[in-house]
Amino acid sequence: SPCDSLTPLKYWISKSFGGGKPYYIYINFVVDSVIELSKRMGITTTLQNYPSTMIGSSDLSLYEIMTAYSTFPNAGTSIQPQFITNITDNNGKNIHEFTSKKSKAISDNSAYIMCQILKGPLEQGGTTDSIKEYGIGVKELAGKPGTTNGNTDAWFVGFTPQLIVGVWCGYDDPILKAGQGNHIALPAFGKFMQLVYNDTLLKLNKN
Repeated sequence: SPCDSLTPLKYWISKSFGGGKPYYIYINFVVDSVIELSKRMGITTTLQNYPSTMIGSSDLSLYEIMTAYSTFPNAGTSIQPQFITNITDNNGKNIHEFTSKKSKAISDNSAYIMCQILKGPLEQGGTTDSIKEYGIGVKELAGKPGTTNGNTDAWFVGFTPQLIVGVWCGYDDPILKAGQGNHIALPAFGKFMQLVYNDTLLKLNKN
């Protein structure tokens, strides 16, 4: 099997394999510890103590997912997304500034390893290697697609050292089908990243 315990996790993630991956995770980790780690990384939804929780079966908001993903490019520190950064008056004077909540969730080394693993789907042969068609041109790019049961939700979360972007596609009515993350959400991610990284006014660093 391509998903036995000797196969690197990066390969499992890049191919979005099931099979042995859930079983290997289940027998080597405790569900409670995974739930606790999720909380430290910014997940606020109550997670159930089921084996399937360990492979992402819970219904989470994109806001929570992006908070958790922020842990990886920020050297293990989870940073809560901030909708408003500051308020100014009509003369441009700063009235109030808002700062994001930060907390150390995992070690620097673990965060680095996760960044390397999450480069897999976007590399040659990965499930989302079509990202190259968008000409983003960023040297360090990582991310992963996701699809809920029955294709009711599709998402993609990707990041560079400077930017984290999440895309969700779906419906309020779970009867309707959105499709798979790599086919539905990835194009929106690719087009957005193409625009921002080729916008000279933003001055984002591709290297």
